[in-house]
Formats: sequence, structure tokens, C-alpha cells
Amino acid sequence: MSDNIIVASRPVRPNNGCSAGTRTDLSTASLAGVGIVVIGRNEAAHLRSALRTALATGVPVVYADSGSTDASLEIARGMGVTVVELDQAQPHTAARGRNAGLNALRRAIPDLEFVQFVDGDCELAEGWLTRGVEFLRGTPTAWAVWGELAEADPRRSVFHRLCDLEWRYDIEPGEVESCGGVVLLRAAPLVRLGGFDATLAAGEEPELCARLRAAGGRVFYLAAAMARHDAGDLGWRDWWRRQVRTGTAYADGAQRARATGGRRWARQEQRILLWGAVLPLAIAATAVPTGGLSLLGLTAYLVPTLRSASALRRRGAPAWPSLCYGAFASLAKFPQLVGWLRHHVH
Repeated sequence: MSDNIIVASRPVRPNNGCSAGTRTDLSTASLAGVGIVVIGRNEAAHLRSALRTALATGVPVVYADSGSTDASLEIARGMGVTVVELDQAQPHTAARGRNAGLNALRRAIPDLEFVQFVDGDCELAEGWLTRGVEFLRGTPTAWAVWGELAEADPRRSVFHRLCDLEWRYDIEPGEVESCGGVVLLRAAPLVRLGGFDATLAAGEEPELCARLRAAGGRVFYLAAAMARHDAGDLGWRDWWRRQVRTGTAYADGAQRARATGGRRWARQEQRILLWGAVLPLAIAATAVPTGGLSLLGLTAYLVPTLRSASALRRRGAPAWPSLCYGAFASLAKFPQLVGWLRHHVH
């Protein structure tokens, strides 16, 4: 979990919440041993809001920057948080930033008990830290907990709507296999296991959760507002790139999980190969011999589409957006296949 970093700005210290807003999640005493790590790269448009909601909790905050060329560093320093700059000679990953921020918190808080990770384009929801800390303290076997993430403006485009549906409805409350990047973690097992895998460009959260669960910990998802996310200018190209990264993460995760029997990774890899490669190739290969009748096989994509849509509907999502989400979930298998292939080629 070591990293070459440059620590700048003021030392980590508790904040009384006055400079960042009027609310705090718990008293300083009840949040003793809790800290927040915010990571980002060129997030100047969102960073002020992200740091403001983090500071308003009244706990120490560290900002880990991955080579920003905008005003991110100046914003963070101006708000009085500790700034950690990652070594530019090494590849930037979100995992590196989280590990570096965690190390900075540990130096400032020797009895660090819990750490909340936040992405620079997210705002923590009021009361979330209270809920998460109370849950972890009341559930000793729980090592990670996260909650609902909502898109800031889901009406901005179909892609923002898809993000909002995924954040809010694509998972059931209770014990789960993995978490997202915005998550509250128990510090001791996280440190003991070496933190996030800094070599992963994507998928570092489920990979960490697999190790946490293998070591005896549990991961939970709560039906409680955790944060608000801003996807920014999200279009077709951005959506495609995100899905390619997802495919790369699934490929890497499946490869690593074969030694431990990770079912989630294997299932996702099988779906990518079936819907992204096997079925379309079979349809194309038999198109001439069947006089084009094999094209009817395309109707098979209604199966995963309706399955995804039905899952969202059961969790309270509206009908038409759920069907749209299901259609894009099926379409996503093609860019995910590109990511899967890139992983195995490189």
C-alpha cells in the first residue's frame, strides 16, 4: 500500500463544520477515529461541493490528487484540507489515490477506526456518515457499508438517466458481494489486507471486497441516501468508454477469481462472452445457410433486456426508464467484450 507522494497544505485536523456549512453528522466525540478521503483528477467543477459536504461532517478530510492540471489543488488547499499529490512518475489509478489518502489519515489519526472514501464528483448526503458509522459499530462482522448514490441531474440526457437508475435501483439492500468507490470501510482490516490494488485501472472495489470477504468480513448495502454524483457531460463516447473499462475490470477480476472461486466475476464474464460474441457470431455464421432466418435469434436479446428491466421494476423504478436501462444493459455487452479482449491481448 506504499506510494510515493507529496503531502502539502495544512495538517489533518477535526473540523467544526462552521466553514463548510451548518450541519454535522455526529458530535466530534462520537466520530472520533473517523476520517474521509476524497480523490480526484481535474474535478475543479465539482470538488468544492465534494469537500464542503465532507468537511461539514466535522471529521478530518484528506484530498488525494492524481495529477490535476486545473484548479483542483488550489481549491482543496484554500478549503484547508490536507492535500496529497501522487507521484507523477507512476500510472494514475483511483486505487493509488485512495491508498495515499488512507496513509495520510493514518499518520494523523493513529486510532483510525473507519474511513469514508468519496470521489471528487460526489457530494456526501446529510446524515450518511451517522448511519454508516452506527451500522458498522453495531455489526462487528461488517467491514464495508455503502448506500444509495443518486445522479445530480438525471433529466440531462438518457445517459445521465441510466446512471441514476444504476446508482439507485440496480442493487438490493442487505449483504452484497461488492461495493462502489464511495464507501465506508473499517480501517483495520483494510490496512491489514494492503488496501486497494493499485495496479488495477478499474474494478478495484469488487477486487478489494473479494479479499475482505475471503478474510471473514462482510459487505452491506443500505437503503439510505449516501451521496449525489455528477456525471458531467456524458454522451455516447463516454458511455462506450465506461463500458469498455467495465469489460476490462470483469476480465481481470474473473482471471484473479479463478483461484478463489469468485462467482460474480465468472458470471459477468460468461454473460459478456455469450451475448457479446457467441450469439452474434452464431447468428452471422448461419445467416446464409438458413436464408436469413437465423436473424430471428436477435430476439434472444429480449431475455437479458427484460430481466434487467424487471429487476429494476421490482425495486421501484418507473416502467419505461427500466426498459430503456435493460436495453442499454444488453447493448453494453459489445463494448464490454472490447474491454475483455483488450485485457487478454495486453
